[in-house]
Amino acid sequence: LYHNKPVDSLIDESSFIDYFILNELARNIDAYRLSTYLYKPVNGKLTIGPLWDFNYSFGFVNYLNASNPEGWVYKESPEYVPFWWQKFLQDSIFKAGLRKRWTSLRKTILSDKDILTAIDGEVAEIGKAKDRNFQRWPILKTKLWMEDKKYDNYSGYINAMKQWTLKRMEWMDVEI
Repeated sequence: LYHNKPVDSLIDESSFIDYFILNELARNIDAYRLSTYLYKPVNGKLTIGPLWDFNYSFGFVNYLNASNPEGWVYKESPEYVPFWWQKFLQDSIFKAGLRKRWTSLRKTILSDKDILTAIDGEVAEIGKAKDRNFQRWPILKTKLWMEDKKYDNYSGYINAMKQWTLKRMEWMDVEI
């Protein structure tokens, strides 16, 4: 409650729920504190989005515990996360909406099968561009500053991301 008004009367709750789910699914360390936009349509509610900046996510980061598929991003550095996330996650209406949306998405576009299919689709879309990327930036077999591990080839990165994402969703199934 904010000044005796329910949270859902002030915000576009669905945008905040989707923001939470997708940033937490990716364990995006730039979420909440950086790379976040808010806007309010003239006759609408406060809305969060669009979602962007996922370069430090999906288990490829060696700080803020981000390579671990368990744990909440919003709890990793609470001093940098806006206070309202703690309030939302204590609000029974918000939590019920979050559980309902997560359950719905897990049956459809966030099912294990659909996630793996989406990753494979993106890999196909990238195609030979990856080869040009690694010619320009010869980083294969090199442990970058933000990574826990190095991979000998592009497939190693893709397989690691798939396995990490499946573990992450399994953990979130229990926690949400």
